[in-house]
Amino acid sequence: MVNKEDVPCPSLTILTVPPHTLHPTPYTLHLTPHTSMLKISLHHLKFHAFHGLYKEEKATGNDFEVNLDVYFTEPVDMIIKLQDTINYAVLYQLVKERMNIPEPLLETIAMDIAHQVKKQFPVVCEINVSVSKINPPILNFQGETSVTYHKQYFN
Repeated sequence: MVNKEDVPCPSLTILTVPPHTLHPTPYTLHLTPHTSMLKISLHHLKFHAFHGLYKEEKATGNDFEVNLDVYFTEPVDMIIKLQDTINYAVLYQLVKERMNIPEPLLETIAMDIAHQVKKQFPVVCEINVSVSKINPPILNFQGETSVTYHKQYFN
């Protein structure tokens, strides 16, 4: 049996070309093998809220959908206690509270949800937040608009 501490950590050398120069600069990215990740997902969360730039949106509101994926490294070999994971009920409450605060831009909402999640759960190492406006006020438009914010944290 191979112990993961005995396996050398692979590395990848990448050449980048800094702006305003023709000389590539190498840097080494060290990859960590055997890193296990967990993902907590909340999908298709529905809200009626008053986000938007236009007066009509602020008055009548719109329907929104939020999708959230939160990744973290496993803290123990086997998760059997709630304190060893990220509580999805708390995640839902964070999203719900943020969706109740009117905001002109979906980008701001998505980014703020990510920041609030990271603040509440410092173990988060990656997050995806999508906020969709189900019926945007665009003439003859059928469909929905969506903004996705993806952030990786290097703890």
